[in-house]
Amino acid sequence: MTVVGRTDRLLVSRMTIEDASGIHEALSDPEVRRYLGDTDAGDVADVRSRIETVLRGPADPTQAWVNFTLRERSGSIIGRLEATLNPGWAEVAWILGAPWWGRGLGTEAGVWLAGYLDDECGIHEIWASVHPDNAASIGIMRRLGMVMQSDPHARNLQSRDPGDLVFARCDDPQA
Repeated sequence: MTVVGRTDRLLVSRMTIEDASGIHEALSDPEVRRYLGDTDAGDVADVRSRIETVLRGPADPTQAWVNFTLRERSGSIIGRLEATLNPGWAEVAWILGAPWWGRGLGTEAGVWLAGYLDDECGIHEIWASVHPDNAASIGIMRRLGMVMQSDPHARNLQSRDPGDLVFARCDDPQA
């Protein structure tokens, strides 16, 4: 495990194939899939295949992917953080297992990710999409200074599903 960041309660490490079992265990709960679909459902082999794909990186040469495994300080995997880096902006996501909801860990992870993108990548403008019923993630976005966008197509978000709300933190919120 290569730790790249720490918060008061979390460890953030580079995602590896060896994390597949722990990510699957943390995120396979039906409550998580209610908002995300089957991204981390299936079996451990499916999660391993997804990790292999993200570690290869995007086909678009103007993009880069950063993918992290999120752990409690004890080392137990509780979710993942990810960002698609585009020229001048990033699409972000944080996914935590249901047992860790409601404790401020999502906000702690989101703050760390936004800081990482600022400090390590020089990216301040962050965008994310969210299911309209996912009040917890909407709250995290607002705590990160993200604002709901009136034009959800202003940036080409890869994770946006029909009906999703789009939030952004940038100098020109309608960029």
